Amino acid sequence: MQEIKGINQLILLYYVGRVTVHWASLERFIDLFINTLHSNPDVKTSYSNSPTRLSDKLKFLRESADNPQLSICKDPLITWIDSIDKAKETRHHIIHGHIENVETFENELEITRLLKPDSNIERITITVDDLDAHLKLIDDLWEKMGVIIDLIKSSKST
Repeated sequence: MQEIKGINQLILLYYVGRVTVHWASLERFIDLFINTLHSNPDVKTSYSNSPTRLSDKLKFLRESADNPQLSICKDPLITWIDSIDKAKETRHHIIHGHIENVETFENELEITRLLKPDSNIERITITVDDLDAHLKLIDDLWEKMGVIIDLIKSSKST
């Protein structure tokens, strides 16, 4: 294992680690939410099994939003799904990409990712400010999910 060299590498690893852990936690919640919906015979979708890829999970949730059981939270749920959809590429780069400049990191993170099926390499640059904004977005997604859960709970108590 390589030694951490300087404060810049420590900052880089801190942000990449936080983004990874926060996304994992959010996706775990998405999985639980999907499993709950999927096991409810009243919620109809075109999926015979629970989806495993994030893009499929979002499609499943989008389909589920049209069910009468979720009508009370349809609009905030669709907004929440759209927000995740917009953020998923950055997430994918950070979590599945290769950081090219760990040794020389200053403020910009250079990430490459092999694209399938054509094996092209995509390169993006992310700043520390971008990573910080991404973490704030994840926090916002959690807050919005709390609102959705509260709406579902309130509909069951009435």
